[in-house]
Amino acid sequence: MKTVVCISDLHGQKPTLPQGDILLICGDLTENGTIAEFVTFQKWVESERWKFKHVVVIPGNHDHYVEKNPKTAKIIMGNVHLLINESVDLDGIKVWGSPYIPEYGSKDSAFCIERGKLKDNWDQMPNDIDFLLTHCPPRSILDRNKNGELCGCKDLTHRIMELPKKPKLHVFGHIHESRGQMKRANTLFVNACALDKDKKLHLDIIRIRI
Repeated sequence: MKTVVCISDLHGQKPTLPQGDILLICGDLTENGTIAEFVTFQKWVESERWKFKHVVVIPGNHDHYVEKNPKTAKIIMGNVHLLINESVDLDGIKVWGSPYIPEYGSKDSAFCIERGKLKDNWDQMPNDIDFLLTHCPPRSILDRNKNGELCGCKDLTHRIMELPKKPKLHVFGHIHESRGQMKRANTLFVNACALDKDKKLHLDIIRIRI
């Protein structure tokens, strides 16, 4: 069993995190996507780094600097794993992360693909992952916005359903109003948005044993 701290959609906020084995951060690290904000994010992660053996990060649709400069962003993050459709092995736990989202709101979003055309993206997901990190939710799982609309990605849901080995944990964010956890079959789904719909920071950080 590992203690996993899950957080997403910080939008520049710098909360104090509880201690754990693994920290997973699922996108919208910055608000306006500038290099200055990204460097500030990195410094915050570094200040919290001692609490965890492993830290894995994916960007989100606000993180324009990372989209345009992925190699440099990885260098800036140092000993933190920054995944963009990639896997990493954490002492036998295979983690795959992707920042891509279907169009939602502004068309100026980073890592944005036309809705209904993300199948090729999710097909890059390996069949044998233990933890899955995405910025967007799968369709019909913790993905309702304030108007009650389902905003998740159908193609992501289909890919998860067809995996021969279901991931133990799927962490995402993006839809602030649906923060929470639910379990389906063998997978624990976690919408880990740090901010609520009014951009106020949740005081309770999601910390689970898995």
